[in-house]
Formats: sequence, structure tokens, C-alpha cells
Amino acid sequence: MEIVSHTLWATAAAQATNGNGTTRVRVAWFAAWAAFPDLLAFAPAVIAGLWYRLWGATRIHAHHSAMRHGWLDFDRYEVTHSLVVFAPVFAVAWLIFRRPVWELLGWALHILMDIPTHSEHFPTPFLWPLSSYRLIGVSWRQGWFMALDASALAVVFLLLWRSRRRVRQEGESR
Repeated sequence: MEIVSHTLWATAAAQATNGNGTTRVRVAWFAAWAAFPDLLAFAPAVIAGLWYRLWGATRIHAHHSAMRHGWLDFDRYEVTHSLVVFAPVFAVAWLIFRRPVWELLGWALHILMDIPTHSEHFPTPFLWPLSSYRLIGVSWRQGWFMALDASALAVVFLLLWRSRRRVRQEGESR
């Protein structure tokens, strides 16, 4: 799935969580963590590509870039799209802050949404580095999928808006 959809779905999830009254999640941070995997994986290549384009390069080969330094030899996409990497980061944050940092779940949501929405073109390495298994899902780039995604987001945000409006009206009538 593309980064805008990730951010919007995360925003909706955080708002829905806050609406149930049990746990408070900072919506902006939840959405930022949902964008994080793609930002870290692709932003350096995009920035480098723009830089080279500004200085006259005619061809840019950076689809996404890897870490290549001595024993470090991995693709940032593998790291940022792995539940195996996410889990200990979440656990360490929990230990440091002595509470679950719910906003980090935006990162996990990103990975879980990518698993079924990435085709053989770019399957999600959600078990890296333990396994190279990747599910071949439906490509989010297909027009029908993008239309379905946008429609579903519109419905979800409409329902969230109606729910907030109803709660506000009930509060005013008391």
C-alpha cells in the first residue's frame, strides 16, 4: 500500500481507539509511525534522485537502497517491513517507558497492511531475518484496488465523524 493510505488508515485506527474510551493514543504519532517504514526505506533514494536530477543526471537507478558497510549488508526495506524487527523495538520501548508505547503500533499496522497488498513485484519481508517467506498478495497499484481503498477510507472517516458528532450532541443534551 502507498504511504498516504497507510497514514490515513493509521489516523482512522487511532481515532477509533480514542473513541472507545479505554486507551488514549496520540493520533499524529501513530500516523507518523505508520509512515516510518516507507520513509526510512525510500526517502534516501528519493532525495538522492532529486539531488542528482537537479545537477543534470539523466538516469536514476535508485529504486530503494541498501546499507552496504562491512558486515552490514541488508536492505532498509527488509528492516522496516519486518515484524521480527518491530517486536523487539516495541518491547524495548515498553521497558524504557514502563508502559506500552501504543503509537508504535502504527508501524506494525503498516506491515500488516502491506502483507496482503503487495504482489510479486515487491512482496513484504515480514519475517526477515528469520525467514525469506513472503506472501504474494494483490497489488495495491491496480486501479480497482486504489478506488476500493479510497472508498473504504471515505466511509470509515464518515463513520468516525458521525460517531464524534453523536457523542458531542449527547454531551450537549445532558
